[in-house]
Amino acid sequence: MNAIDVLSALSVALLAMSLVVLAVNARTAPRLVASDRPVRHPRVSVLIPARDEAVNLPGVLAAWERVDYPDWELVVLDDHSTDETPRLLEAATATNPHLRVLRGRDLPGGWLGKNWACQQLSEAATGELLLFADADVTPSPQALAASVALLEREQADALSGFGHQNTSHWSSRAVVPLVMEIPLAGFLPMRLAVSRPEPSLAAAVGQWFLFRSDAYQRIGGHAAVRGHVVEDVSLATLVKRSGMRLVPALAHDVLRVAMYRDFAELWRGFSKNISNAGGGGLGGFAVVQIPATLAFLLPWLLAPSGQFLSLAALALLVALRLGAAALWRRPPASVFWHPVGSVLILAIGIRSALSPIWPVAWKGRLPCRTLATPS
Repeated sequence: MNAIDVLSALSVALLAMSLVVLAVNARTAPRLVASDRPVRHPRVSVLIPARDEAVNLPGVLAAWERVDYPDWELVVLDDHSTDETPRLLEAATATNPHLRVLRGRDLPGGWLGKNWACQQLSEAATGELLLFADADVTPSPQALAASVALLEREQADALSGFGHQNTSHWSSRAVVPLVMEIPLAGFLPMRLAVSRPEPSLAAAVGQWFLFRSDAYQRIGGHAAVRGHVVEDVSLATLVKRSGMRLVPALAHDVLRVAMYRDFAELWRGFSKNISNAGGGGLGGFAVVQIPATLAFLLPWLLAPSGQFLSLAALALLVALRLGAAALWRRPPASVFWHPVGSVLILAIGIRSALSPIWPVAWKGRLPCRTLATPS
């Protein structure tokens, strides 16, 4: 067996497993369903950090005015914005009685900006449940009730919803499915991640992260991950390590997310995160990039050899992409962006691996350190 056959065989095995996981998740993964309603309606504090979010805020704040839930508050922290964010927030307080605006305090040493903003928000919250949401997430009117209902039904301590990622720019269409969608739906058996206690099965996204307040305090809140770049995964790991129940849920029916507007934003955003999701530095690069290369890059690079295993790997990759597109409700034509996305993932991964010696700035700030999991 030559080198092409060996690499193709590894790709075939990984992609076949991913197709099985995708099929299982399509049937069994926890979901936020718009029609679900909780039996109880505990008070929810929706906590949103905002730094230079003037582009997203008008639509997002309008969506929060339509939320259908009886007992909740919306607390938004303006984190030293330099655009129109403060003015937009002040204007929104006149139309949304649930909204309260905080002015962020100066960033202490050892903290990352978002983590410090979330810590301040948690200190101001009055709810039995704490929902950390990003300023680029647009919820449906039913999203909050659906989240509380699923937390209640699963008897969980924390829940994270993975929404539909808007991909209006070509770079997002190429990269986002490979970073945000296929790894979750094709590599993580989500029902198993709920039932098993292993921290390695922790999955969460800071775009929509709901905690019982006592569970959040038990893990130490954002103070416990103050310098962690991928703070959502770190918090999820702490929930698991504390013996509590965490539910990752498909939320594309009730949440819309506008992460990055252009290639420059996407490059910076994913460069600060990708390798850190695997542990940071060269080790994190290997953890993330080896399976990504086997599953996403090699099949189409090796297919021109014409060997059976290479063609089988390409066929499985196309099947995985089409299956994931159907699950996330993307057009089948999105598959054609795959070669571009797989090359960009490699380039972004290399840039991310260099972040310990060449830090990636985000919204005018450099990270103080690049940890991905709790110490």
